[in-house]
Amino acid sequence: MSDADNVKQEIKFEIATNWVVINGGPSSGKTTTVTHLKSLGFHSSPEAARILIDMGIASGLAIEEIRRDENEFNQSILNIQVALENILLPENLCFHDRGIPDSLAYMRFDQTDESYAKEAVLKRKYLDVFLLDLLPFEKDYARTENAEIAKYIDKLIEVTYKELRYEVTRVPVLSIEARSKFILDKLGLLNPAE
Repeated sequence: MSDADNVKQEIKFEIATNWVVINGGPSSGKTTTVTHLKSLGFHSSPEAARILIDMGIASGLAIEEIRRDENEFNQSILNIQVALENILLPENLCFHDRGIPDSLAYMRFDQTDESYAKEAVLKRKYLDVFLLDLLPFEKDYARTENAEIAKYIDKLIEVTYKELRYEVTRVPVLSIEARSKFILDKLGLLNPAE
């Protein structure tokens, strides 16, 4: 077998973007980090799962009812994420609270149909991907996972992005300001207020 045969096939994305994904397993501080970056003046995109869960709760559903059908739940999250990305300009810097490959990882975790997600991940290429190390697990209104599942999902997210040839940068557990600075330094960015 030649060296060329050993090289993994290149992934072809339709559009390169200036979008940065902040992700990690449940209870890793993604939303807090993205919210802090937004407070510094950067554009951001919310987590699609939280949008779906908040809409369900606002209509009177319990989390168990919202997540009754994991396949439908995962597809709805993916549809929201795609819709959020469709309204953004690819050339504008934006920090995403999760990206489309996160949906693919969750579909793999729940063993649900991932065919649509496989197509969606190739639509746009993110500029960079940061994976936040897990914080001590905290249960909240939207989480059905526990600490062990959070660790497994964290690893699955990392593997999924790496399969798509993304360089995933791990962000250690630090203060929110230090995590944000770590990310901005890696990107060569300054706080827009400076």
